[in-house]
Amino acid sequence: MARQRLSVLVAAVLVAAAGSAANANTVGFNDGWQPVDGMGNLINGWSYNVNPGGGISSSLSGDHSTLTITYTADTNQTPLSIFFEHYGAGLQTGLVSYHWELTVGQSASWRFETGLAVPADGFLGAGTYDGDISVAYTAGGYFDYGNIRSYDNGATATLVLSDFVVVDGVPEPATLALLGASLAGLGILRRRARR
Repeated sequence: MARQRLSVLVAAVLVAAAGSAANANTVGFNDGWQPVDGMGNLINGWSYNVNPGGGISSSLSGDHSTLTITYTADTNQTPLSIFFEHYGAGLQTGLVSYHWELTVGQSASWRFETGLAVPADGFLGAGTYDGDISVAYTAGGYFDYGNIRSYDNGATATLVLSDFVVVDGVPEPATLALLGASLAGLGILRRRARR
């Protein structure tokens, strides 16, 4: 319950931060940013790029606040490299921000990319890793919710994305500063909540 209130508060702050600098905002996985329907079917131009023997599935919570992506690799296939991607029209230019949580099933050399950034790279022990990300996106370009690579046979991973907000257009410097402060504060509150 506290996490939901915190997510709503952060989304409200981000939308307010956009102010006059933005023409429209997207809160949650909505509009063209919604990648799957209620049955997990791909929609709005999103696609999977799966290596032979690999598998991927995704689901969206009923309120469109949480996207869960599960990756698996064939035990005979190495390395695992699976993309959940969008390339082309349908997404507006803007600043895309969200929280990511990656759980890897076994210790291995992992590379996790999302939104054209690389939040986790190198040897990771089995466990859960998380953080907040904010990236600028230009309409018509490439965007991925999750590119997972592992150099371990039979690797598995689960990626959970939440607190998704898109501030449309190019925010002013003050907006970016407020956004950065909001994301930093969210990270601090999450760490305190876990103690």
